[in-house]
Amino acid sequence: METAVTTLETMENPPALIQQLSVVKLRYKTLCEQLEKISAERRESMRAIRATLAKTVKLVQEIQEHAGTEVMLWLLDCYL
Repeated sequence: METAVTTLETMENPPALIQQLSVVKLRYKTLCEQLEKISAERRESMRAIRATLAKTVKLVQEIQEHAGTEVMLWLLDCYL
């Protein structure tokens, strides 16, 4: 962690301040890229989960038809 003296020296030194700004911009860009990757992976995961859930609901409904029984699927319908 920087001390108050080091911070004051940096503030009084424009080239050092510009260099720090460049470092911060690069870090921000890197974090944004990581966030985009995480968001894309999250969307893909949710798509896969929804598809699996839909297949499961369909399978349960088919089993109900063959067995002549009904199971409450309102909870599953909430997630489709």
